[in-house]
Amino acid sequence: AMTGSYEINEIALMTVEVLYRVLECQRALLFIHDAPRKLMTARFGYGADIDYLVGSLTFSTAALTTDLFSQSLKKGKDLVVADAQAPQLRPLLPAWYRHNLDAKAFLFMPVVYQNICIAAYYADLDVRRAPVGEQDHKNLSMLRNQLILAIKMGR
Repeated sequence: AMTGSYEINEIALMTVEVLYRVLECQRALLFIHDAPRKLMTARFGYGADIDYLVGSLTFSTAALTTDLFSQSLKKGKDLVVADAQAPQLRPLLPAWYRHNLDAKAFLFMPVVYQNICIAAYYADLDVRRAPVGEQDHKNLSMLRNQLILAIKMGR
């Protein structure tokens, strides 16, 4: 699919589905960065409450703060959180997350192109455990890189 004649939106949707199925997660989302409005918006997804979340779940990137998601976007680094309800992590999770998702474990992977975060993958679990092992994380990173390659190729 990545080397075929698929559009970027189709590739993005396929990658979210792979994320959902590989991790056997509660839900998987792709956030798209709306640069003019300085928002990340859930655009595609699979799983629990997805009809509610897609299109309505947004968070601001205008003033990146010290919360985990802001830091991940700012640094372009993945978050792999095995226990999102640990007392030391709760203050680092933003209100939009606690109100809308509040999973027990999650993975958040920014998609960065030319040093700008253009999107982010999110997947969560309803159990406390690492959402992804080291090898699966490497494979998902390669999948993300394929989306970036498709963007570079202008599909």
